[in-house]
Amino acid sequence: ENALNITKSFEQLLVATAEPYVINRCQEKDVPCLVEDEQLSHSASVERATEWAISRGATTLLSVPIDTPGVTGEEIAAILEAGKNSQVVVVPSADGLGTNALLRRPPAAIKPHFGPDSCRLHSQDALNKGLLYQVLPLPGFAADIDTPEDLQVFSQFDRNCKTRLLAIALLSVPRGATPCL
Repeated sequence: ENALNITKSFEQLLVATAEPYVINRCQEKDVPCLVEDEQLSHSASVERATEWAISRGATTLLSVPIDTPGVTGEEIAAILEAGKNSQVVVVPSADGLGTNALLRRPPAAIKPHFGPDSCRLHSQDALNKGLLYQVLPLPGFAADIDTPEDLQVFSQFDRNCKTRLLAIALLSVPRGATPCL
């Protein structure tokens, strides 16, 4: 929902997903959606979405994963602003090793490498190609949810969003009980 509210910062919001709920929301909001039969990997999804975005005329592409629910419009704007002076903007995960957002201008400027050590891989790829790049840490992107421990950390995150409230509710359910939401 937050992503749909910040679309004013973009010429076009495009979504690539295999998640039925997200596909339905895109249809409801008339957001172009590349429906994946299955999600092989984050990198493969971004590669396929990059080709699709280029075919739609994209000249700059900001890839944002679905597991960063605490992102704000101001943080998206900061990435777009950084992209005015850099061809690649890498937004690292909390540990500084992964990548939780990637802006590329043009969209195929570097290959997406998501997963362990991807922040370094993206930066090195940009450097090797002689591209202007920037690593831009942002709290909302650092607060991704991949593990139960991440859910615990996110419940303490200072963001007023539905996911934080859900994390708090889930964490308050006694072990072995079924949450009633």
